[in-house]
Amino acid sequence: MGKHEAAALDRLRVAGTLRVPFRAAADADADLLLAGNVLDGLRAAAALLMAVEEIEAAAKACGDRLRAALAEVMADTGATSLDLPHHRLSLVDGKTAATVTDPAALPAEYMVQPPPRPDLHAIAKALKHGPVPGAALRNGASHIKISPRQEKTR
Repeated sequence: MGKHEAAALDRLRVAGTLRVPFRAAADADADLLLAGNVLDGLRAAAALLMAVEEIEAAAKACGDRLRAALAEVMADTGATSLDLPHHRLSLVDGKTAATVTDPAALPAEYMVQPPPRPDLHAIAKALKHGPVPGAALRNGASHIKISPRQEKTR
């Protein structure tokens, strides 16, 4: 293997390193299965949720790094496609897009205004004082909020 090939392989290996706390998820999963009461079950389920969200974020970051490394190595080596048993990866050119270098110099016909949209904050505030035609207050669905604990200081 040549120096250039070894460097390309190293880039792929570094990009593909999945830095994930699988142990925390496995521990929380076991705790949930062995929970003896609802409170212990809730705590274990919450710990498992936190671990799964960490795994999800790490997997997404790894996927992004791998996608970039694959594109870079394929471009460097001249590979335009790669066949796998059930997929084909293809290196495609990015789309040509306009870039604004000086907004003040653009002619007016190239400027657009966003379409009007309801001001939900103002509508909600008004609804608290009375009816607003075409609007109503509603309660959002219950959901889980995760926040760090604040330790009490004495």
